[in-house]
Amino acid sequence: MKTKIYEYDFIVEPFDTDYKGNLSLPQLVRSLLNGCNRHASQWGFGYKNLKEGNHAWVLFKITIELNDVLKMGETVHVRTWVDSIMRTFSQRNFEIHGENDRIVGYARSVWALIDIEKKAPASLVGSGIEDFLVNQQVPLSRSKKIIDPMQGECKSYIVKYSDLDVNRHMNSAKYLEHNMNTFTIDDLANKRIQKIELEYVEESFFDETINIQKTEESQGDFILIHKKQDGHIVCKSRIVLVDEE
Repeated sequence: MKTKIYEYDFIVEPFDTDYKGNLSLPQLVRSLLNGCNRHASQWGFGYKNLKEGNHAWVLFKITIELNDVLKMGETVHVRTWVDSIMRTFSQRNFEIHGENDRIVGYARSVWALIDIEKKAPASLVGSGIEDFLVNQQVPLSRSKKIIDPMQGECKSYIVKYSDLDVNRHMNSAKYLEHNMNTFTIDDLANKRIQKIELEYVEESFFDETINIQKTEESQGDFILIHKKQDGHIVCKSRIVLVDEE
């Protein structure tokens, strides 16, 4: 059945959590992205549908803002919809509920449709996506532009098998995992993540060495820039930490 707003539930399982027993943010990102594909598939724009025509969705940016944590065993309810399209981009929103129908947070993602053979953006105009748009915004706080500070603490990782997705480049959620690995347990002991932003600039591939440059722009507001050895940026990101209540 085709629905303009797609809704689904999932349970926070023990292996979905961090060491505090809260849903890990990379796992939340995976769930949101899988929900995108299921909804798009209803309308003939899912991964398998597009692959037949040598096209694919590429995630350009995702922002998630949370006012609470989701605990192990909790049932999570997600609502998602596409609210607008530009020539080659679409914007999809999310509303995330915990138990007792409390709204835990919101998210927004921006996607580009890519012609795989030409390795170039494809037009969404007249594609039919217009038929399931819902003009409904989500109340995310205003985002500041992520600027490379060209300095700060630097850590490196090598892209390995478990980092790769079906397109043979780094999985979108893995950048967030590598971001989280720049923090210590003590750094996060009394903190929770209030906001994450991931902006994907360039693909990274198996066996490439990636450097993460991390700077605290203001208290609890961290900029993390993923760069290849030649200095090319592959991902710009922000993590905002606040005190646990």
